Amino acid sequence: MASSSIAIASGRILKGTARAVTRVNATIAALLYIERKRLRHDGYIQIWTRA
Repeated sequence: MASSSIAIASGRILKGTARAVTRVNATIAALLYIERKRLRHDGYIQIWTRA
């Protein structure tokens, strides 16, 4: 009985950790996407100013 409750608790912890990791990954991905867009925008500005 005790071992099953430990398994449930560890499963819950793992699920929570996985959720936290996916949230962090999503945040990083969003920041990288915004940064890439901004860099591309700067690139366009440089092309226009050079021309």
